[in-house]
Amino acid sequence: MEFFRPFWESSHKDSPDNDTLDNDGPDDNIPDNDTLDNDGPDNDGYDSDSSAGTVGVGLQYIQPSSTNARPASQEAKSDASTEDMKAVVEHVHEIRGQESVLGKPFEYRTRRSGASLLLNKSDEGVLALRRVFTEDCKTLIDTFLDVQSPLILRALMEAIPEEKARLESKPSFKWPCDRLFRNRWKIHDAAVNEGELCVKHVAVLLDFILEEYQSRLRDIDAMLPKGTASFDILADAFSPGDMVVDGVSEGARAYRVTSSYYTSSLPREVPNGSVTFVIEYEYVDYDGQTFGTVSRHADIARFEGIRYLTELALIPFGSHPNTEALRRTLMRRGLQFEELKGHHFKAYWDPRSEAPVRVVVNTLVIRGLEPRMRVKVNDMSARLDSGQLKVEDLMICTDKIPYFSLDEKAFLWGDPEHFETIEFNGELWDELILPESTKRVLRCMTANHLKGHKFNDVIAGKGKGRVVLLHGPPGVGKTLTVEAIAEHIERPLYTITPGELGVSSVDIERNLRRALDISTALRAILLLDEADIYMEQRVPGNIAHNATIAAFLRLLEYHQGVMYLTTSRPHLIDTSFHSRLHYCVNVPIPSGNDRKEIWANFVRRTGGIKLPPKELGEIALQTLSGRQIRNTLSMCTGLVAEEGNVGPKTIGAILTTMGYDQG
Repeated sequence: MEFFRPFWESSHKDSPDNDTLDNDGPDDNIPDNDTLDNDGPDNDGYDSDSSAGTVGVGLQYIQPSSTNARPASQEAKSDASTEDMKAVVEHVHEIRGQESVLGKPFEYRTRRSGASLLLNKSDEGVLALRRVFTEDCKTLIDTFLDVQSPLILRALMEAIPEEKARLESKPSFKWPCDRLFRNRWKIHDAAVNEGELCVKHVAVLLDFILEEYQSRLRDIDAMLPKGTASFDILADAFSPGDMVVDGVSEGARAYRVTSSYYTSSLPREVPNGSVTFVIEYEYVDYDGQTFGTVSRHADIARFEGIRYLTELALIPFGSHPNTEALRRTLMRRGLQFEELKGHHFKAYWDPRSEAPVRVVVNTLVIRGLEPRMRVKVNDMSARLDSGQLKVEDLMICTDKIPYFSLDEKAFLWGDPEHFETIEFNGELWDELILPESTKRVLRCMTANHLKGHKFNDVIAGKGKGRVVLLHGPPGVGKTLTVEAIAEHIERPLYTITPGELGVSSVDIERNLRRALDISTALRAILLLDEADIYMEQRVPGNIAHNATIAAFLRLLEYHQGVMYLTTSRPHLIDTSFHSRLHYCVNVPIPSGNDRKEIWANFVRRTGGIKLPPKELGEIALQTLSGRQIRNTLSMCTGLVAEEGNVGPKTIGAILTTMGYDQG
């Protein structure tokens, strides 16, 4: 078996001389192919798509090994006419409804118009270059490369499997064909696997391809290794399957090229030229149920001369100035992105904030609640490795994850690398001043309901939620109680105030419904502070207020989550709410011992305050609420920063200044 030979080493002994052939024949009106400009905006061969191929500069053909070659018994099964086909490119001049076929030097023969391209005749070439002219033979309409060898066809189907169906019915390419050029290595390998005769036939195709593209090969060799390119060789810098990035920073995003091609400005209007280079690419996203790819495209308008690849909208991965650092960043981001599928309660380091904020990540729920965050992905389940993303897919994961901010009460986008584990305050629950039996009931009821242990009402959809009312004087710790419960069971706390719900009954109902829906879907505890504003007794003639009460009652009736209400005026609540409340808790003013414990807890957490037991007991005698104690120590913190420490006298002065009762 002989080696494949590049065209510049091939003698082409069996090939007709093109210059001689074009000057001889029955019709001198057929123009010389060398003088015809058959270049167009799209050199892909048969459409504007492109499949995976390897950018390179020439082929070093190899002899097929004994392990890869087709067995001799299979080779013997080849049709005799296929074995006798000439290893040449046959030239065909097609004029409207008839074809004139040049079979050998200085001799024309005619075949019937519309005849099959695979004629299986012993004097037929393995390929046919078919030039289509107008009826007057003066204008070249198009040029096609017809595949006449079944062996070449078989190699092409193996090398470009996505085109198998088309090749079976129409084994022809518009010439010149970028797709064949960019897949030349795959075609070469496919031929080696098919056997010796296929190697011989495919060698003709590869030599013909390389001869057509020798100028481009020189440009590729001269420019791409230096990180530069002309507009005409962009297709070789951005091949399908290649990874590209959108910038030169270490935090750049990466994508995978799926297709690249040249096209005219229509339907895309390109201001700087009539031809544009299109890069179609994909990245990995998550729709809440499955990982998948999202397709996008970038257009590069025609430019003159040579440019650095880093100046383009997308950059080949290898042209990035620090590929190793970028690779580590992409892998870290991809692993974190994969880990954040499902439901998560996290801390998020927002660049706009001085401290992390608490957020909920649940892509499925959030995209259901917020239409602008929905995404449609192309199924890639077949590519997953036991449900996990492969390395090449991790590197092209999106850098945006939807989350709900409990502080801003808004759906936002976050960087996967900015999510962290929450450090919960375990002491808050232990320091909560409430009877242990009350604490146990609140904790169990809240935790079990959020886990899904629900009592079903007789009427479907009713009575599935849990509504708790905490009442007591201002500052006694009603809000702190709910915060302590959420912290203890490690659940999100979604707090809203009356001012956030609006004034009109329509706004109140709409905003409260949304808050209830979000908190239930994200498995969060909903806290409505000062809820008595919306729960006051109905007044005859006050239509707006009564409408608000009716809307509030209706929403509570069908709420399925956990909701805490606080009020300092329980006696004003409309009696119709009583049946909607599952539990009512009175939070009283702390006793002397309770105040002493509250003072001790706050002092322990606030560094720089010296309060001996005797002085602590004296200060605890003053009738202060938990909020007043906290406010006092907040003032002390500022003095600690200036004076170094604070004692009982300073605390007493602060209490006097703030007007708190010292009796």
